[in-house]
Order: sequence, then structure tokens, then C-alpha cells
Amino acid sequence: MPRSARIMSFGYRRPLSSGRAGRLQDFPQARKAAMLKSILVIFVLLLLVIIGGGVFLATGAVAPTPTQVEKVIPNDRFKN
Repeated sequence: MPRSARIMSFGYRRPLSSGRAGRLQDFPQARKAAMLKSILVIFVLLLLVIIGGGVFLATGAVAPTPTQVEKVIPNDRFKN
């Protein structure tokens, strides 16, 4: 293929029948329905996990256990 033909063919758009949409048309109807159903289930599960995590973080009262700390600070660290 000459160089000029390669440059000119860069902007060429393939018809939909040979692209991704064409491949989806080749699937049987049952397979399309199964794919859409599985994508929907995954999307709903992901949404439930995000909402559940948000509710857990919003309502969970996770407080640290209070402990008493005694530390001796030398007098040299204080300015007069």
C-alpha cells in the first residue's frame, strides 16, 4: 500500500456491521439477555456494597478505648 493511501485511510470509519455493534447483533437473543442480566446483577451488587459501606461508616460509632498515659517531661524543655 502506498504511503499516501495509508495516510488517507486513517480517517476512514468502518461501518457499524463490522464493528462492536455488529458483533452484538451476531449473538443470539438468549445470549444477549443473559449478558444484560449478568451486567445488571453485578451493577446492583456493586451499588449495594457502596450504599452499605456508606451506611456503615455513617452510623458506626467506632471510638478508641480511652487509656491513661503518664509521661515525665523534663524541665529543660520549658522556657522561662
